[in-house]
Amino acid sequence: MNTFIQMARGLFVALILAGSLAACDSTSALEEGTTSDETLELFAAELSSELALSSDQQVALSASIAQHGAAGAMDPGFLWRLAAELSTTLSDAQIDSLINGRGSRDALRNAFGDRQSGDRPMGPPQRDDGSRGQGLRDILTDDQKADLEAIRESRRGELEELFAAIRAAREAGDTGAAEAAHEAIQAIHDAVKAEVEAYLDANLTQEQKDAIAAAQAEREAARAEYQAAERAVMIEVLGITDAQADELMAAQDTFRDGLQGIDRDGDVPAQMEALRTDLEAGVSATLNSDASFEIWQIHGALARKARKHQGGKGRRGQGGRVGGGFGGRPAGGGAGG
Repeated sequence: MNTFIQMARGLFVALILAGSLAACDSTSALEEGTTSDETLELFAAELSSELALSSDQQVALSASIAQHGAAGAMDPGFLWRLAAELSTTLSDAQIDSLINGRGSRDALRNAFGDRQSGDRPMGPPQRDDGSRGQGLRDILTDDQKADLEAIRESRRGELEELFAAIRAAREAGDTGAAEAAHEAIQAIHDAVKAEVEAYLDANLTQEQKDAIAAAQAEREAARAEYQAAERAVMIEVLGITDAQADELMAAQDTFRDGLQGIDRDGDVPAQMEALRTDLEAGVSATLNSDASFEIWQIHGALARKARKHQGGKGRRGQGGRVGGGFGGRPAGGGAGG
């Protein structure tokens, strides 16, 4: 596969498949580079309701969002800064509720995506830099957009039937049927990718291909810049060194790889718990204090909630590498130096 096709895969597949998944996608746009005030308000309202925040705590939460997350230009370290602030403003009971609420279920969904709905793990925050979404559409002619739409629409009926089959299998408790339907959906996605790639290679002009290459480079640079900024805030908030940050990422990569290898026909909760125990042990050994470990856990809980308000789909290994703690709070010195 030539270089252009490799770039085109990443840039256009989400564009072409987005419509077929839209009806099943419950996410919006919290971790996008451009974040609506309404989305942040919903996120804050959910936190306030679930944690039964006092009036003073609600004021503090609103102030934090106003400082770090409002006006459509969210600070890359917003969730880390919010986690640090909540660690000091929430009661122990509220922190326990935040960390432990729906932990295993959310962790599994965030690791694999919601296989029943077609969701996938969320990727890193993306800037609205013109290199995705409508910016990509601007590269295509009307005829090309119509042709690509036809490719997508040709499989819509099959996808809708398979999503319905997954829902029915889920209700019936038939995990085998649900898995088979999911695999059929993936096969359709792969077939559409191949068809899109062949079309683009045969029909785009060199100027369009150059524009795609430039957009891809800009997107990758923006992602790297955002991730570096988020990492810097994490280091600041947790009070750790660059070397310790690398250790955290390594522990979380090991955890993520373990999730990908879970045997879904086995005891999934037990496997999840074992992976979580190993992750928390690694993080606890890396961080300097119980307070830092608690902030890491709060950040993970916030990130899970944020994913319900995100937009855009990510790919494994690109997002969440500097955060994502979850599970119970340490029992007496569990995060000691």
